[in-house]
Amino acid sequence: MPIRIWNRTGGKGPVKRENASSQTEKAGQDNHDRQKTENKPKPHKPTVRNILVLGKTGVGKTSLLNYLYGFDLPTGAGLPKTGKGLHENVITRNGTAYHIFDTWGIEADSMPEWRKEVLALVRKRNTSPHISDWFHAVYYCFSANTARIEEAEIEEILVPLLQSGCKVIIALTNAEDGFRKQEKLEGMKEYLQEELTKRLHRDPQLEIIPVVSITGE
Repeated sequence: MPIRIWNRTGGKGPVKRENASSQTEKAGQDNHDRQKTENKPKPHKPTVRNILVLGKTGVGKTSLLNYLYGFDLPTGAGLPKTGKGLHENVITRNGTAYHIFDTWGIEADSMPEWRKEVLALVRKRNTSPHISDWFHAVYYCFSANTARIEEAEIEEILVPLLQSGCKVIIALTNAEDGFRKQEKLEGMKEYLQEELTKRLHRDPQLEIIPVVSITGE
């Protein structure tokens, strides 16, 4: 039974005080609610993978990503070119959030601006204290159709990326059989290896992968 005592503050109204049993029940309920909150499963955060893909306009950067990661990004002639700047797209698949960083295609007249923006982004993210900010894969694409490698691409982009500690994977796109295609592929590999070794004064430890275009995928 509740105990009534006189209000000692001078008022005339009675003050209701809970008995010991009620206080124990309340404390038990509070503990139960707290345990339910603590045991409630926290929302799962997806694993983050940051991917940077680089190369000239039309070398097949988007097709490479679709092939390697199973994306369904639009590709092909007639599509608008990637706009100026760095573009981040997030694709979540099987519990992994892929942050795709694509750039507008490298052209001779835009090389200084392009280089400055790309290297600034790489430096900023790869020096972050959080591993989820780092670039986990950097791809640089050359087309085996033209087999053309600009000296500026090596000197202004590949060398600084490698010097910064990035693991750069060279993708030789359009590597399907064709006129003197194998000769072109071998020549591109040798040229990249020689030029980067000469500029870095060490083995660049390049990973060069030929990528065949797959129609309909």
